[in-house]
Amino acid sequence: MTEPTIGEMTERLRRLERQGRAFRLAVVIAILGLIGQTAYDHFRLHDARTIAAENFAVRNARGEVVALLGVGPNGQPSLALSDASGRVRAAINLAPSGTPSIMLADADKTVRAGIALRDDGSPLVMPGKAP
Repeated sequence: MTEPTIGEMTERLRRLERQGRAFRLAVVIAILGLIGQTAYDHFRLHDARTIAAENFAVRNARGEVVALLGVGPNGQPSLALSDASGRVRAAINLAPSGTPSIMLADADKTVRAGIALRDDGSPLVMPGKAP
């Protein structure tokens, strides 16, 4: 067996260094991917600011629910938006038949305006009580 020349050893060393850099890069990418996946799963599954109970709740910095998307008493989806005092001021609902409605209320919870679709698809504009 002959001893390798300086040129052969230099080439072998370069090849090993390239392989080492490629391996380190692959390890860094794998670690970053694992960290990213773990963070994604954590926030997707455990972020209490996004999901509350069986409804989707949006909370302000004080922890107060200011918007609620969920299922109403009639089993249909509903969206309620509340003011700073916690009063529902706007709501979007579906009737059991599936027809939509939008209601707008004042600070005293009095409905001031609304719009809906009848079962036949014709619009219904509902002026609320005058102040």
